[in-house]
Amino acid sequence: MGAVNRLLPLGLWICAACSPSSSGTPAASGKPGPDSNPPAGSSKASGITIELTSNDRGKPQAIHVGDTLAIKLSDSAQGIHPDYRYGWGKPGVEGAALEFEGRKTTNPPADVDGGSPRERFEFRAVSPGQAMITIPVESAGAEADAADFVVSVTVTDRP
Repeated sequence: MGAVNRLLPLGLWICAACSPSSSGTPAASGKPGPDSNPPAGSSKASGITIELTSNDRGKPQAIHVGDTLAIKLSDSAQGIHPDYRYGWGKPGVEGAALEFEGRKTTNPPADVDGGSPRERFEFRAVSPGQAMITIPVESAGAEADAADFVVSVTVTDRP
């Protein structure tokens, strides 16, 4: 019982540190107050990522505000005849519902002869509405079997 009596003042001191201060402002809780700005990038964490490939070319897409649309495309193989090679140009977005977030190129492993780079284009849904994404084929040879990647996107508020 003596040990409990010695620890009681410590427990009271800890509780006092967690309670509202004498000035009337609450003690820090780790949660932002109503007038504070959310942490950087917090709005981006609210959505999901939808991944498309070249097979989704021309197929209408429906996503929600806050979602990310990632388009994964391959360049043509580097080790084949130049007439068949192509790459991807700068993407364009028509409409205010989407914003282009960035592009990432991943090269094939060094031990792969004639491997193709992979491109990942990311778009963020920022407001309800319609948008059209066009990623043009670039530097296509006469024999290349390649076409621009075009997809229409409808963005709605999350239910």
